[in-house]
Amino acid sequence: MFHYVPCYSNDMCFRILQARLDLSKELDNQIDQDTIWRYFRQIVEGVEHIHHQGVIHRDLTRANIFLGKNNNIKIGDFGLATFVPDGVSVKISGGVRNMAYRAPELIAQEKAKAKANDTISITQKADIFSVGLLLCDLLYQFQTDSERFIVFRDIKEGSSPDKVNPILSDFFDLNPLHRPSATVLLQRDLPWGDDRSNYVQELESKILFLEKVC
Repeated sequence: MFHYVPCYSNDMCFRILQARLDLSKELDNQIDQDTIWRYFRQIVEGVEHIHHQGVIHRDLTRANIFLGKNNNIKIGDFGLATFVPDGVSVKISGGVRNMAYRAPELIAQEKAKAKANDTISITQKADIFSVGLLLCDLLYQFQTDSERFIVFRDIKEGSSPDKVNPILSDFFDLNPLHRPSATVLLQRDLPWGDDRSNYVQELESKILFLEKVC
C-alpha cells in the first residue's frame, strides 16, 4: 500500500504545468527556452530521485507535474506507482489513466492483457519514454490536442516526425533497454542551467514522495 507524505511549506500552492502551457498558448507568449530546460531538468531530477527509491511512477503527464510559487517542479499523483529495483521487470495489474504519455510497450501489453485477463511487465524505462514526451511537449508547445496526438502517435510507432529534436531520439527507442536512465540524462551536455545542486537539496525536503508501508 502507498501513501503520500507532503512536506508542508510556503510553496504548497501548486499550479499544474498543463495550465502553465495552456495559458502561454492563449496569450501567444511561449515559454522561453531557459525556463523550459529548467523545468525539464527538475522533472528529470525528480524522476531520478523517485527511481533511486525503487519507484516507477507510471503516470508522468503534464497534469501530474506541478509548479510551486517559485516555479519549482513537484511531481504528484502516485496512484499508479509501483515499487521495483532499477533494471528489474515486474508484473503489474495495469490501470490506465492517460494513454497519451504511456510507453508503447505498456500500451501493447495493456491491449493484450485486456484480451487475456493477465498482468503486464514494466521497468523504470517506461517513465523515461514519458519524460521524453514531456520534453517534446515543452519544446514544441503544441497549439492543439490533435497536433500533440499525431506527433505522439508517430513517435510510438517508431517514426521520427520533423518536430522531434535529435536530443530526444533515444528517449523513444522502442526497446526499453536502450533508453537512458534519469541519471545518465543528467550527465549529458544539455542546457540545464546552473542551479542543479540547489534544486536537488530542495527536492529532498519538499518533493511529494512515497513511503512503502507493510
